[in-house]
Amino acid sequence: MKKLTPGLLVAAALCAAGMIATAPPAAARSHIDFSITLGDVGFAYDDGYYDRHRRWHRWRNHEERDWYRDHHRDSYFEMRRDEDRDSYRRDWRRGRREDWREDRREDRRDDRRDDRDDHHYDH
Repeated sequence: MKKLTPGLLVAAALCAAGMIATAPPAAARSHIDFSITLGDVGFAYDDGYYDRHRRWHRWRNHEERDWYRDHHRDSYFEMRRDEDRDSYRRDWRRGRREDWREDRREDRRDDRRDDRDDHHYDH
């Protein structure tokens, strides 16, 4: 029995050393990480984003939102989605438009043309 005890102690020490050697360092365990499929985001707000299939997703954390805002200013709107009054984005969400970024210059040209026509008839 006396020969077996030192052998068990050595085996236990080797197992403990192996477990310590394979444990990740404390710095790696405390690292904050996130992932987002950027190719699937249609546009985003402070409280979340719509994917290209018109599904709503909340940000998982502030870091994720901040990263997206900093790297995709053209499709990030600093407001909550319920505060958005843009008719193009609203129509896209409701399935009335294929793209929320459609060329708005055409609409403005038509509005100016209507204004000119109104003035023409006033004379």
